[in-house]
Order: sequence, then C-alpha cells, then structure tokens
Amino acid sequence: MTRAAGGDDAPTLRARLAAMFRTRTRDEWVRLFEGREICCAPVLSMAEARRHPHAVARHAFVTVDGV
Repeated sequence: MTRAAGGDDAPTLRARLAAMFRTRTRDEWVRLFEGREICCAPVLSMAEARRHPHAVARHAFVTVDGV
C-alpha cells in the first residue's frame, strides 16, 4: 500500500506484519491458510524438506559418497 492510498510506509508496514506473524506458529498459519485462495507455503528446514512427501516422491534429495 502506498502513502497516496492512505497506507503506511514500508518500514512501518513491515514492522506491523512482523508483529502479526509472531502471534502464531508457522504451522498455525499454514492451517489457517489451508483451503483458502491464498498462495502460501511454509519455509521448511532442510531436515523437513528431505522428508516432505513432494520431495520424497520425486527423489529430490540424494546421498552421494555419504553426503
């Protein structure tokens, strides 16, 4: 939103959004957004990404020489 549209400037808006997102866990936000027309996906840790069904089905992670 721009100031011309009556909105906050970017730093203020960023701070307000950050405060709002801290009110729930990542998984709570994901559950809230599920089933709605909202483009949303959680940011996964590397360990979570390796176990995600999408990555597992596509063999997205491989081990080479023990790494």
